[in-house]
Amino acid sequence: MYFVTFALQLVKQRVSAPSRSRLVQRKGLQMLLRPKTRRPARDQLVPDADSLFALRARNFATTIARDPQRFNLTAEDAAWITQRVKEYRNALAKATRPSTRTRPAVKEKNTARAEAERVVRAFRKVIAADDRISAGDKIILHIKERSTKPKRRKCPKNPPVLIFEGSTTSGLHKLRYCEDLGTGSKQKPVGAERVEIAVEFVRVGEKTPKFPESLTGRPWILRSFSSSPFEVDCPDPGSVGITEAVQAVYWGRWADAVGEVSAWSRSCKGMMVAPQVVAHFHKTDEGDETLRKAA
Repeated sequence: MYFVTFALQLVKQRVSAPSRSRLVQRKGLQMLLRPKTRRPARDQLVPDADSLFALRARNFATTIARDPQRFNLTAEDAAWITQRVKEYRNALAKATRPSTRTRPAVKEKNTARAEAERVVRAFRKVIAADDRISAGDKIILHIKERSTKPKRRKCPKNPPVLIFEGSTTSGLHKLRYCEDLGTGSKQKPVGAERVEIAVEFVRVGEKTPKFPESLTGRPWILRSFSSSPFEVDCPDPGSVGITEAVQAVYWGRWADAVGEVSAWSRSCKGMMVAPQVVAHFHKTDEGDETLRKAA
C-alpha cells in the first residue's frame, strides 16, 4: 500500500518542478512499475566480466598444468589450455590499456575470449563428467558436482492438438496428435509420457461442447496412447441409450508418469456413428431396474 501511495504522489507532482526533481520522480516511478524478472544463474567459471573471467581462466589453467593427471588429462591438454588463456589475457591487457586500446585491439580481445571460453567449457564438461575425479578437486576449478538424482520433468500445461484422419477398414477411428498446429511433429513435448483420449456423442443439431465433461459432468476417457497416429475403437452409442446416429467428438490431453495432466484440447469432430445395440431400462416384478439390450 505504501508503494502505491508513493507512486500516486509522484504522478500528482506539478509540472513546474525543477528538471532534476522531475528526473528523480520519473526514475522512481519507473522503478516501482518495472516488472520483476528473475536473473539467470551466473556461471562461476565463465563470468560475464572480462577481468573476472581472465582470473578464473588463469586459475583453471595453472591448477591443471600443475598436475594434469589429477584431473585425468595429459600434459598436451594442459599446455593447450594454458596457451589459449595466455593469448586471451594478453589481448585483454592490450585492449584495456589506454595507449593501445583501439577497435582492432578490442576485436582481437573478443576473438581471443571466444576461443578461451570454448576451450575452458570443453574441458570443464570432460572433468565434470569424470566420476574418478573427486568433488573437492572439481570445486577448486569452480566446477559444480552433478546431481546423481534426476529431476522429474513436469507435465506441459498447454494442451495438444488433436486431428481426425478418418476410419480404417475395420471401423476404427484414426487420429493423430501434435504439439502445435502446423508443426507436423509426432514427438511429444518434454514431460509428456502419453496422451489421454476422451469421447462424447453429439446428436444432430446440438452444439458441439468445448469440454468432454460438458454433457455428463465427467469426461468419458477411453484410454491413453504414446505414439501418433493411433486408432480408437469408438464405443457403441446404443450402450448409453442412444437410438439414433450421432457424431463422435474427441478430446486429448497430455499426461506424465505420475498422473499430472494438461488442459483438454479443442473439440475434434469425428464420424457419424450409428447404434448397434439399443439399451432399454425396465422394471422387474421386484421393482428393481435392470438393463436389457436388444439388437
